[in-house]
Amino acid sequence: MVVAEVNDDFILETINRKRRLLLIHSYLFQEGEQLITLKKYDEIRSALLSLQYTYPEIASKAVFPESFVSFMNTGYSSFSIEHPWVIKKAKQLIHYSNLKSHTP
Repeated sequence: MVVAEVNDDFILETINRKRRLLLIHSYLFQEGEQLITLKKYDEIRSALLSLQYTYPEIASKAVFPESFVSFMNTGYSSFSIEHPWVIKKAKQLIHYSNLKSHTP
């Protein structure tokens, strides 16, 4: 069996991906759209919190640091989700979800 070595780049990309997911889905929830379950959202949140506590030096280099300051203290945050990238990606997901739901 081959075991992949976990390196800093992999950890950073995982933290970045989970941060983006939380921000996008927080925006969607705020807009009344729910594309993932609250259970899945909480799983992502818990995994991110664990990664950030385990690798604080790497997490300090991750995307959207200002949105995750209180997250590290409480595990929750009133995310700053007015970032244009977050809004754009959230709207793209809504669009794709609508296309998927109308495909026979």
